[in-house]
Amino acid sequence: MKHFRKCEKIIITNIRTTGIEDNFLVMNHEDFNKICRGIDRNNDLYLSEAIVAKESFVYENLLYNTDSKKYPELKRKPQRNFIYKIIRNTDLRKLSLDDKQSLSELKDNADLSYLTILTIEFEKKLSENHKESTYQSFFEENPLLLTMFAGSPYVQFKNQAYVGGKSFDNKNGQYPDFLQNRVGKGESHP
Repeated sequence: MKHFRKCEKIIITNIRTTGIEDNFLVMNHEDFNKICRGIDRNNDLYLSEAIVAKESFVYENLLYNTDSKKYPELKRKPQRNFIYKIIRNTDLRKLSLDDKQSLSELKDNADLSYLTILTIEFEKKLSENHKESTYQSFFEENPLLLTMFAGSPYVQFKNQAYVGGKSFDNKNGQYPDFLQNRVGKGESHP
């Protein structure tokens, strides 16, 4: 690693704290174990993802491309937080034009995949004939759908907000499912 090129030795100890002294690194035994476990987790994550990617590549190019009816397209299970783990330490200010384009394509593909998952979930809920509160909760948990439906960013003010209309006997009040403010318009729409 480039940051440790000048490091001449590493001392692992139970009695000192982790630090850098001249051309050597002192590591507390607890910190050393934590780093080893983290390296192992990352290694396992990338190895398992590489195995799945290789198997998918071979399957697609040998079987699927040969006989797509007999060998249907593989649907890979999403790897939780995999993309985040890859880019979280990336200095986004130093991205090349190609990297920016790739990131944009990745975002588009992720949005489309996410929308597809939400569509499948919502269709399942519709087929099960739930109460309205179930659908309300679904949209509250997935505001991207409201953004797409409204055609502008959805910012939650209040769900089931009272907007008036009650008579003197406290009936017929108006409670829209969502209250939206259109960005740049300064208007609220139930």
